[in-house]
Formats: sequence, structure tokens, C-alpha cells
Amino acid sequence: ILTFVGAMLAQLLGQVMVMWLSRRREYYADAFAAYATRRPESLMSALAKITYRIQPTRDNAGLKSLYIADPAPPERQNVAEIAKAMGTGSPELIEGSIHNEISKSSVFELFMTHPLTAKRLNELWKLKKEIDA
Repeated sequence: ILTFVGAMLAQLLGQVMVMWLSRRREYYADAFAAYATRRPESLMSALAKITYRIQPTRDNAGLKSLYIADPAPPERQNVAEIAKAMGTGSPELIEGSIHNEISKSSVFELFMTHPLTAKRLNELWKLKKEIDA
């Protein structure tokens, strides 16, 4: 029994490590694209549009599979805040709305293959400051 439990824990740890590596790879891809284009704000806008469905569309069940996320009604308020902040271009509003969503992250992120979009936006925002400096 002890061997079985050890094997299960090793498998779980292996899966968590693979998912962590996958999330890191996303961050590196974002950083590479930001440095290559020198326009991280454009990447932020594109990522927000495909994730949060910022572009106005009708609710069409056939299109849901084309988006990274389909926010449930309670999450739409946070999504609207991020979209509105990005539209204003105000650094304080953008940072505040991103940090507001990041604060709601949970332990379930360990089992995700992609980082939370707000965390990716936060990293791109930091790169924008670095590139602009």
C-alpha cells in the first residue's frame, strides 16, 4: 500500500511540474513577443480580446469554442473592469484592475496548463514599463 501511495504522489507531483513548466513557457513566449515587437501593449490588447471577449459579439454557443475563456456572469464584472481600464490607457486603472483579478487566484492554478490571463497581462505590463524606460 505504501508503494502505491508513493507512486500516486509521484505521479501527482510530476503532473504539477509539467503544468508549471507549461505556464512558464507561456510567460517566456509572451516576453519574447514583447521584446520582438517592442509593443507589449498590443499583445495585452490582443490577449484581453481573445480571453475576455472584449469585442462585442452576440452570445452564440457555436463561437464559445473559439475563445480561451467564457466568463460566467459573476466574473463578467471583473472582465469589464479590465477591458474598461485598458480602453482608458490609464496606468493606475490598468494596474488596479489587473491586481484585483490576480487577488482572486486560487490553488487550482497549480493544475492549469496556462497562467491566469490577469497574471500574463501583469507580466506584459511590467515588460512595457521596462521597454519604455
